[in-house]
Amino acid sequence: MLFRVLGLNRDDLGPVALTLGGGLLGGFVFDYFSMPLPWMLGAMATVTTLALTGHKVKIPGSFRQPMIVIIGVMLGSTFTIEFFERADEYVVTIALVAIYVVLVSAICMVYLVKVGRYDPVTAYFSSIPGGLMEMMVLASAEGADERKFFLTQATRVFAVVFTIPFWYRLVEGYVPQSSSALGAPLATIALSDLAILTACAVAGYYLGKLFRFPAYRLTGPLLLSAAAHLTGLTASRPPGELIILAQLVLGSIIGTRFVGVRLIEMLGTIRIALGSVLILLSLAFICTYALQTVTGIDSKILLLTLSPGGLAEMTLIALTLGIDVAFITVHHLMRIIMAVFVAPLVFKVLKKYLKPQENDGSGRRRGDRSP
Repeated sequence: MLFRVLGLNRDDLGPVALTLGGGLLGGFVFDYFSMPLPWMLGAMATVTTLALTGHKVKIPGSFRQPMIVIIGVMLGSTFTIEFFERADEYVVTIALVAIYVVLVSAICMVYLVKVGRYDPVTAYFSSIPGGLMEMMVLASAEGADERKFFLTQATRVFAVVFTIPFWYRLVEGYVPQSSSALGAPLATIALSDLAILTACAVAGYYLGKLFRFPAYRLTGPLLLSAAAHLTGLTASRPPGELIILAQLVLGSIIGTRFVGVRLIEMLGTIRIALGSVLILLSLAFICTYALQTVTGIDSKILLLTLSPGGLAEMTLIALTLGIDVAFITVHHLMRIIMAVFVAPLVFKVLKKYLKPQENDGSGRRRGDRSP
């Protein structure tokens, strides 16, 4: 019964134990050496290494959902009255971020077609910095090369999530917060507060699903948690132990995305994907300082706002660094909304111009440089 609930069978026990054990070891090592975002990046590094060296690593999808819910409740706890007092800023910056997403997606697509020799459909969906799972569903439905799309987007998330924290640590001098700074130990939180946080998690999940919120596992709990904290029902955050667990599981999941990827065989695609990451990050840095001049907002906040990583991962970085989490969360949510709702509409207009290239008879698309 428990296996069924967790989406496991007995054959999965070994791979799951190896994955979580490797991720935990990586987290301990990164934490010992005071690395940024240690539990996520340590798990990512270790599990990715295991995946690329042919080991069986796996995290069932059922493990990810509660971790996203926890992050949603945590993010909601960062919303304060001051957040709404600054609402006039968001109209301008959200519009600028929307323009930025269109700009970087177009540039990245041109690069993937001209340099990477991707077919136009695969290049279109691979260039959009949106939710990986949501975009993969759209890309698959429109005939994109699933393997190439997935590897490109997974490389983007991995590279951005791994790079940005080190930039803040080594260049900006940010020291990661301890788990107690993210949330109090479980034993110190009142039962009434735990009950309220749990209600936000459960009810938020189902309300988000019912009303079809984008990224509903995160946004539903986030909205209810924000309401509970803004109305004074609770001032508590989820326990620090759960935040560490969420980082560990999410980092391990990113690592498992490289299962089945033979590094030597896929080196060409990975090289092109890293080139697209370099373009995205370079544009993020350039636009960060340009927007700082226009808006006066701190560049440290803007860089996390524009960085094209995953929604949960980027907001976790903001939590760990203690950098204006509510502002960053709102803007990343808008980026996801654009990717999930606007990108398909734009694709319908461009569809007659973006046709997948035909196979050459060997199972590869024409112009595909990867093995």
